[in-house]
Amino acid sequence: MANKVKTKAVKKEIKARKAKIAKHEGKLKGLKKLLKKAK
Repeated sequence: MANKVKTKAVKKEIKARKAKIAKHEGKLKGLKKLLKKAK
């Protein structure tokens, strides 16, 4: 039982981390686009 709860928490953590990374990459892509426009 405790094991199931643990896996759920881990999955949630991984999801949150992936979302954070995706957000960060999106920001980087946006910045690169802005830099290209600036040139």
